[in-house]
Amino acid sequence: EEEERPQAEKKQKDDDDDDEEEEEDEDGEEESPDVETMRKLLAFAQRQAHAELFAAPVDPVASNAPDYLTVVKKPMDFGTIRKKLPQYATIEAFVSDARLVYQNARKYNKSATHFVHRVASESARAFENELKALGLEDAAGAPATQKKVTAEDRMRRLLDALVAKKDLAYFFLEPVDPETLGLANYFDVVQKPMDLGTVRSKIGSYGTVDDFAADVRLVFENAMLYNKDPKLAVHDAAKRLLQVFDSKLAALQKKGKKSSSHKKRPPPLDPSVGRPPVVSLEQEEEPAEEPPTQEEDEESAGGGPAPAPPPQKAHEEPREAPTAKRRRVVEDLFEEDDDDDLDDDDDVAPDKDDDE
Repeated sequence: EEEERPQAEKKQKDDDDDDEEEEEDEDGEEESPDVETMRKLLAFAQRQAHAELFAAPVDPVASNAPDYLTVVKKPMDFGTIRKKLPQYATIEAFVSDARLVYQNARKYNKSATHFVHRVASESARAFENELKALGLEDAAGAPATQKKVTAEDRMRRLLDALVAKKDLAYFFLEPVDPETLGLANYFDVVQKPMDLGTVRSKIGSYGTVDDFAADVRLVFENAMLYNKDPKLAVHDAAKRLLQVFDSKLAALQKKGKKSSSHKKRPPPLDPSVGRPPVVSLEQEEEPAEEPPTQEEDEESAGGGPAPAPPPQKAHEEPREAPTAKRRRVVEDLFEEDDDDDLDDDDDVAPDKDDDE
């Protein structure tokens, strides 16, 4: 066995060398420095823990992820990158694809506690550090994960947080079909139907987050209105999801309000800035002071009361015009990059009365 081990190790090394050389030009020309650097970065990425997760294209069927290509618009993996090495015109293009591998993994596995999400985050961090070590930290610009999160992004993530609770949310994903469900009086009871699928399709047309929140609440309020008995599964699911939504929305608004209160505001306008100094006519026409006469000196030396100085006129500074009352836009509360509040698992336990 001891004699066979070195031979096995040598064979493995030869196989690895063959893998590294299989992409080289058939004429045996030397690679450009850029391609050599790409190979080093690719090898570094594939040495990371659990790199096999990103070694080949995702198979939605084998992975039991039927919606993968719906969520991830531009799939990428390191096997594909290896094949494309000779085609990359710049290192920037290569780095962009490498980052896309990790971004796709985090996008599809949204929860920060998900194993694949954690591995992708740690691997991406190591990859960025390696870029810095090679002096390539500016390659392909900043990672896309640092872009500003918009109000529409927040709306989608709030919906995703609700839909992720599959045991509760499946009632509300599509419009209610009264004919199929045998609910002949549904539209008599529910005057304004709404469902989470319709809400998602309307994102982008909502004027404010309040409008979005009103539609989400309407989904669950309709369900509780039509299914009045709290013991019904639909009523219980609607009640619990409504609590989850209100809790997450309040947390985001509180965080946004706290952040906006710390924003640096410009100092109030100084009305004196840019204006000539105010000089009274009395000051301009005041004659030069004459030396005191002998009589005035004697009176002063005799301890007589000194004449009171003439009262000075107070010059009032012009008042600032009152600033207009600021109108707080609801969307400002959502302009935050931190998504911790959406990743927390805060299922609401059913009430005791409902269980009984």
